[in-house]
Amino acid sequence: MLYNSLVIRSTWRPLTLLILLSLLCTADFAQSGSKSKLSYKLLSIHVKGLTRFNQDQVVAASGLRLGQFAGESDFKQTAKRLGETGLFTELTYSYQYSTAGCNLELQVTENDKLVPVLSAPENGPIESYVYRISFRPVLVRNMQFPGAAPAEGPALQEVAKPLAGQDYLRTKMRVQERLNFLPVYQARGYLKAQFSDAQAKVAEDGPQTLVDVSFPVTPGLQYKLTDIQWAGNVAFPADKLQALIHLKTGEPANAVQLGDDLQEIQKLYGTKGYLFARVEPTPEMDDSQATVRYDLGVTEGDIYRMGELKIDGVTADSSQKIVAQWQMKAGDPFDDSYLTRFFKILYRDVGLSRSMNVVPRKTVDQQNKTVSVSLHFVPKS
Repeated sequence: MLYNSLVIRSTWRPLTLLILLSLLCTADFAQSGSKSKLSYKLLSIHVKGLTRFNQDQVVAASGLRLGQFAGESDFKQTAKRLGETGLFTELTYSYQYSTAGCNLELQVTENDKLVPVLSAPENGPIESYVYRISFRPVLVRNMQFPGAAPAEGPALQEVAKPLAGQDYLRTKMRVQERLNFLPVYQARGYLKAQFSDAQAKVAEDGPQTLVDVSFPVTPGLQYKLTDIQWAGNVAFPADKLQALIHLKTGEPANAVQLGDDLQEIQKLYGTKGYLFARVEPTPEMDDSQATVRYDLGVTEGDIYRMGELKIDGVTADSSQKIVAQWQMKAGDPFDDSYLTRFFKILYRDVGLSRSMNVVPRKTVDQQNKTVSVSLHFVPKS
């Protein structure tokens, strides 16, 4: 299992309550065979020797509960469960019992050599401590979405299906929220929808633990589109670009569809040599009216032109025939879609002696603003 807690740079806190609920501790319990068959009602549990952790956390991690009946066999089982984490270098217990029940005392010495494993993006700042405990698998059983309206429920359950049976990891849940659950709302115009941290509740506990996971959501307002304005576009007029936008005024602002449309616009720019053109949407929301307008800012960038065409893996005669069919000549604005169209539509048989695969490669020269293409022909196995 993996659990994450936020990095606190001023004070190292290796565990949160959630982690402790799942962690085990090292224990060296005193033995008392004469009492092994007796069971006592737990009246109190006290922990001495703590510096980093608090008593409630350790008691929760022990698995013991006030009011339950426990005896030596339960304490031994707890010792076995607690004996694999190394959180404590020493742990002993003692208890006093009467007809009313049992008062348990744990004496611990915390391990001062614990080292966290760090999690961070490549070349980025540390975001979290990552802990791994090898115990029993904790798997997702069902998913609920508190705060979701009935209209979004089926779509959320559909995108959540792949989570069933997977390990419950908070990091994985956050990724699901961002990549799969939020788009359900963004596609319906809920542009400020937010998910809180996932909450897991044990549903079944045995050789593997099954948990039901809640993903609390706050949808916020549903925004309708009022207008789209373009800026920065020169190579293409606004009406040509607007024709690729599927959003309609007066309807919920589908941010997912808008993202797909902007990718198609970038591909359009790529056909004219603008390989690094970008379109940035800036929403202006009016919460009082639940409306939004988008300003779409285009950064066209430089025009890249066709450089060299290199062909290898075929005879010189076949290579010349392929070059003759290649219509994008050196100096022409580079069409980023041409390579695909060439082999689907334009390419004609040049008399190759056997079936071949083509491995294309594009090399961009940033200084000269050119793109060279290499076509490597490889015999099919």
